Amino acid sequence: MPTVNLNDLEDAVTLVGDDWGEAEAWVSRDTGEVLLRTECDPPGAPPLPDDIAESDRYIEVPGSRDLDLGTPLVFRFVERDMPRDYDAVREMFHKKGAYRRFSDLVDRRNLRDKWHRFRDDETKAALRAWCAEHGLATK
Repeated sequence: MPTVNLNDLEDAVTLVGDDWGEAEAWVSRDTGEVLLRTECDPPGAPPLPDDIAESDRYIEVPGSRDLDLGTPLVFRFVERDMPRDYDAVREMFHKKGAYRRFSDLVDRRNLRDKWHRFRDDETKAALRAWCAEHGLATK
């Protein structure tokens, strides 16, 4: 069973889900290597396999939203650790700048470390589950 480096996969998920630019990522079913293509690849970067998007030897890496690591993650945290703020957070996410306002609220509640641990743990669990679903081990 190929083994995927969890940190490399997490970086790829972040890039794929990033609204700042175009990025695509795949995992090799043969080696577990995470392969990236971004609009910022330096000149002379090694080319990706020509058939990467069509071959069943590669699995396309999902974005964070596809793994419920965006807004649903925020609300799972709020339900668990900030239930009194649920309605206020729900209102925040009806407008632009919601993540910034949520971050500010987390700081005011002195929950920054708890939020980061929760987000990291949930992200790693989602990535491990995704890998298991695709027959990949993680390290």
